[in-house]
Amino acid sequence: MRIRNYGAGVGKRCRINGEWIAVFRGSDGKVSALQDKCLHRTAQISRGKVIDGKLQCPYHGWTYNQQGEVVHIPSMGPTFKQGSKCARTYQVLEQDDFIISLAMFLVYLH
Repeated sequence: MRIRNYGAGVGKRCRINGEWIAVFRGSDGKVSALQDKCLHRTAQISRGKVIDGKLQCPYHGWTYNQQGEVVHIPSMGPTFKQGSKCARTYQVLEQDDFIISLAMFLVYLH
């Protein structure tokens, strides 16, 4: 899949320097990259859905914003303190159908 055809409702999994990364578009259309491991049970968050620009883990529904902060945990309801948990993030930019990591690794979404 070329990045220009990469929609806002899905996550994508790629590997950078031996580590699996979850890549998704936020509600602003910008690409974000998080470690592809849910903080709860280490499920692949890239297999989840993007809802309102946030990536939701398919296992128990933990939801991550573009900065990697957990913004919703269904089982905790309103008692959950947003931002108290944070996934590892990677700074990336989009150029000519590529996602480029600031660590100078090129990733082509095919």
